[in-house]
Amino acid sequence: MQNTIDDDLTFAYHDLAKKFSEVKHLLNVREAKIMQLSHENNVLQNSVSILQEQLKTTLTTQEIVTTDVSSITSEFSQRLSDTEKRLQVVCRERDQLKKSLSSVKQKIPVITRAVGDDKPFVNNDIKRVNELENVILQKNEEIENLLKEGHKLSADQLKTNNLLKKLRSEQKKSKQTEASHLKQIEQLTVEVQRLRSSLENKEEILGIQLSNYKSIY
Repeated sequence: MQNTIDDDLTFAYHDLAKKFSEVKHLLNVREAKIMQLSHENNVLQNSVSILQEQLKTTLTTQEIVTTDVSSITSEFSQRLSDTEKRLQVVCRERDQLKKSLSSVKQKIPVITRAVGDDKPFVNNDIKRVNELENVILQKNEEIENLLKEGHKLSADQLKTNNLLKKLRSEQKKSKQTEASHLKQIEQLTVEVQRLRSSLENKEEILGIQLSNYKSIY
């Protein structure tokens, strides 16, 4: 009878020792997992802190740059509008001068036939033709310069618009990265809490089993 009891105790002891070893191993694995996740969480939180600081600096810089770019874009638009208006005025002036020139040229043969080449009327008209041609030449040069200025302003405005789009795209990307990191932190925090709760339960079970083991032993 005593042998049977001893055998039962021995079996229970070995069984409990085996379970104790398994639970201890499981706890070690869980604890290692918690340490790993906690480390990942800390690294990620640090990364988010750095990212938030960078984002804050970037957003401040982008706000300044965006304001500057918007101001420059507005300035370009105004200058371009002024250039176009000036171009229209100069073109009208040139066209009017061409009409005047054509009218004067048409009068010269008529006056020449009537009064001769050496008369003051003819000389005045010829002088007027030369003056008109010079002014028209100046107007053509001014038109050419205005067209060049308009093309340059359009190109500069396009560059600033592209820069503004790039800044807004970078700002959006930074916010998306921050949101992704925060989501990962939330998931890791939940997982760490779950594992810690599981570890506490296992430790409680292990404590009970150890008490039973000592009682039997």
